[in-house]
Amino acid sequence: MRNTTTIKQKHPRKFAPANSRKPYNNNSKILAKKTVKIIKLPIAKQVKLPAYKMDNYKIYTGATPAIDDTLKNKIQQKIKQCMCIDYKVMDSTTPLMDKTIENKRCKLPAKPGSDFCSKHQSCPAIYAKYLTGAEPPLADEAWNRKYVQHSHNCYAYFLDDQKLTATDKCQNICKKKKKTPSSCPEKDDDCRPLIPQPGDFGNLSNTNGVKNDETNCSSLTRKILLDNPSVKPAIFAQKCPANYYKGAVVVSPEKSFHFYRQNKDGKWSHKPGVLPISHTDASNRQIWVPHFADRNYLDNPLYGTTYSQFCSYYCIPNNQHIKTNSA
Repeated sequence: MRNTTTIKQKHPRKFAPANSRKPYNNNSKILAKKTVKIIKLPIAKQVKLPAYKMDNYKIYTGATPAIDDTLKNKIQQKIKQCMCIDYKVMDSTTPLMDKTIENKRCKLPAKPGSDFCSKHQSCPAIYAKYLTGAEPPLADEAWNRKYVQHSHNCYAYFLDDQKLTATDKCQNICKKKKKTPSSCPEKDDDCRPLIPQPGDFGNLSNTNGVKNDETNCSSLTRKILLDNPSVKPAIFAQKCPANYYKGAVVVSPEKSFHFYRQNKDGKWSHKPGVLPISHTDASNRQIWVPHFADRNYLDNPLYGTTYSQFCSYYCIPNNQHIKTNSA
């Protein structure tokens, strides 16, 4: 069912640095009204979630340096801590099913050349129990192609959602400015207005992205579910339904947001803004558990922020099961 309505378009505002995009209309005069088509999603795809699942981010609000490398000082970061939840292998056949255990990180240092301590060398096999097989394949080359890289961001990567229209528009922008293929778009931000923002698809009149005062866990969760009602809030120690894979979101409160997704090998990867795909955290270490990882990028001029708050994990449908929409 389709309805046509007239919606006022707000004036463009400034956005968070890491995932910002310039307004589409740079003129001083902006159209007062814009007519858009609002498409109602099929009822079958509108998943009604229990209210408590909307607040999964509260599980991680009590993070301390003991579990979150982001909060550690530089001296503490030099000691490579074990990346395993501190389970006791002999206590249970399903050692990670308890929500409260997610904040109980092993306190021992990792073995040289490993991400885990001597006690938890089997941790990757434990984490593998929570994979579904629907995780997207590693496709760095596809995501790092010039016009794809500069017109897509972490939100698109989280949803495994490449938009051919955005890629084509990015290429046309470069051609219009008569720039050489080697200089466009690497040396400017002309394609940045094309990157998707949470809430774009759910609210088709929105071309201004996530406002700074909306950059918090609760607001982002609602925008994600508005775009894709088939996405389900989850916890780390939980296996997603069949044909779903896991993603995660973090925020720099009132500044910026960032998304991750899980790979087939159980590790995590992300796409920092219009930069290439990354498989490591701010300390250049592999990401096994995003709420343990170092997300302090203040010393990195390409990021310039700290994602100090971990929000939640999500189960995301594989594209072969349900097509997701970033914009």
